[in-house]
Amino acid sequence: MRFQEEDHFMFWAIAGCLGQIVRDIFGYLVVMAGLVKSHIWNLAADLFFNGSVINTFGGLLIGALVNYVAAGSTGVITGLLLEWRGTKHYLFKGIGVTLLAWLFIFGLVVHSLPEVFKVHPQEPLDVFFSFLGHMILGAITSWLITRFTGPAAQGERSLERHDG
Repeated sequence: MRFQEEDHFMFWAIAGCLGQIVRDIFGYLVVMAGLVKSHIWNLAADLFFNGSVINTFGGLLIGALVNYVAAGSTGVITGLLLEWRGTKHYLFKGIGVTLLAWLFIFGLVVHSLPEVFKVHPQEPLDVFFSFLGHMILGAITSWLITRFTGPAAQGERSLERHDG
């Protein structure tokens, strides 16, 4: 299956959202196992709400929407990087994009503004599983982009043009 050239931008966003679904499943598993205190949707809801609203249905819905907008945007950035630099080492590139986003959001923004964010990873395991979740997001997103819009999808035997 191959997507037409004009469909790539849309597919990159969809790939990011599909990667987020896998990341959400991972996130729920670690929450259910008691390894972390909050799901990523709670953290995202904290951008807009405070206190008890974060854990309500409405708060989680907004948190999910924020996450999927961010994941779609990350998918587009990953797609642009893969188109610009090629699909060689696509997993490394995809994981790199999502880990930079993770570092920016959690490392700089959330921890630099503790009076704004009430829910954020504070325990080492919380941070570690957040890191792993973003690696999963990057790996799935870049794999989908490469598989469905890269040279393999185009039936090319050579990656010459895409070696970047």
